[in-house]
Amino acid sequence: MKLVFFGTPQFAADIMTGLQKKGVEIAAVVTAPDAKVGRKQILTPSPVKQLALDQGIPSFTPERVKDPEFIQELQQITADAWLVVAYGKILPQSFLDLMREKVINIHPSRLPQYRGPAPMQAALRNGDSSTATTLMVMDRKMDHGPIIAQREVLLDLDETYPELADRMVGECVELVSDHLPKYLAGDIQAREQDHDQATYVSLLTKQDGLIDWNTPAHDLYNQYRAYTPWPGTYSHINRKKINLEFQGLSDTELTPGSWQFDQELIVGTESGSVKVSRIKPEGKSWQTPQQFIQSYGPTGSFTKTQS
Repeated sequence: MKLVFFGTPQFAADIMTGLQKKGVEIAAVVTAPDAKVGRKQILTPSPVKQLALDQGIPSFTPERVKDPEFIQELQQITADAWLVVAYGKILPQSFLDLMREKVINIHPSRLPQYRGPAPMQAALRNGDSSTATTLMVMDRKMDHGPIIAQREVLLDLDETYPELADRMVGECVELVSDHLPKYLAGDIQAREQDHDQATYVSLLTKQDGLIDWNTPAHDLYNQYRAYTPWPGTYSHINRKKINLEFQGLSDTELTPGSWQFDQELIVGTESGSVKVSRIKPEGKSWQTPQQFIQSYGPTGSFTKTQS
């Protein structure tokens, strides 16, 4: 099977590598243009482009997929299908029609659940016990096209986003290698989604990481699981931002936002407490709870806002 691979982040690059190990040939990649990265704003290729460069695979970085020169060059690449994994750009119907019913997308959710750009985070944030990854035919609407196949993924209730994303790579690779050849051969017919059951998730923002201590401990723990490493989970002390990471729950009842250290650092919520694994005051490095209490004391309180 020969594919043109559309993708940008490391998650997509890892799936591309996994498919190659399964014997899939990547004829070319299409990815986002080089972007400025880091404090020095160094122009850097995407992980997918870097992988292609390392292997001598042709790569395209169009600003607009409708660009006639790009389309002409792309159509000269022979492939069985175009596979899209977290590419980051909207593909209009006129572009999809260039490979009618053979522009295929991997979406890491149980579609039509969690359409949108952060489905894995949504599953963790909501405390779901399972999710899925979906292989689908793309159409002009977001995550709307007919489903070729789905693969269920059970969730560990202590799993964080980086851990889930790492597992999802393998699940996506297996889904594609097991079902895409059958679809292209006509052995699988894609089925329409139940659009009445669709739910949507938005791009994450920094505000998503702000902790509201007046919510249950399990909800805050799920917030941490979903939003590590970005936007993280954070609160404030004396108008300064404090990032926190959690390692589980406690039955200890404390006033919401108040912390107590006795062998371990716990913070009260609306019901129960969360156990803090490490903590990062603004402008400082990550600290252990023991290091934190040396500066802030064994008891105290966080505030939701800077005021």
